[in-house]
Amino acid sequence: MVLPDGDYGTAVSWAEPDRICFTRRVKDYELVGWLALAFGLAMLLFGIYGSASAIAAIDMERVFLVAGGGILTAAGVHFCLWRTGVIIDRDCGLVMQWWGLVTPFWSKDHPLDGFVRVKVCPDEPNWRSLPCDLGSERAGNVYPVHLVGPVGEVELTRLKDADEARMFANELAGHLGIEYHAVPGISGS
Repeated sequence: MVLPDGDYGTAVSWAEPDRICFTRRVKDYELVGWLALAFGLAMLLFGIYGSASAIAAIDMERVFLVAGGGILTAAGVHFCLWRTGVIIDRDCGLVMQWWGLVTPFWSKDHPLDGFVRVKVCPDEPNWRSLPCDLGSERAGNVYPVHLVGPVGEVELTRLKDADEARMFANELAGHLGIEYHAVPGISGS
């Protein structure tokens, strides 16, 4: 079984034969999150404990530091710890999408039999997937792997290599007993 780690912060866990977990973090923004967290905490602490002579006085500078520090701290926590994921559980017959800070806070369940195929399609390059090798004919493309059916479409992972995405989707479809579909533009389809 091919178990790629997704190129966009997706970790794939296939520890149990009937339970597959995809967890994605926004690693593109993680550095921004740590910087926002550091500056936000510094502003917050300086706004609260800043000058000993002005502790009793509430002035606009301190209000700005506390409010701005709180907003930057919240944004930093969000960018550093936000995770999304999908759990495919064949025993329970469920596909669970979840969102939260490191662990699931919210989730949405779909019946596994509501999905009829695994789809791979090339995604157009955008600001999140800038080309690394301008000489490559597929420079900048990403290949999302989706579960598709009457209940909706769920993105599992995004891979930079079309062949790896195709092989992974094909093996996943075989494991789940559903159809594999690659739209034109994917090699080997």
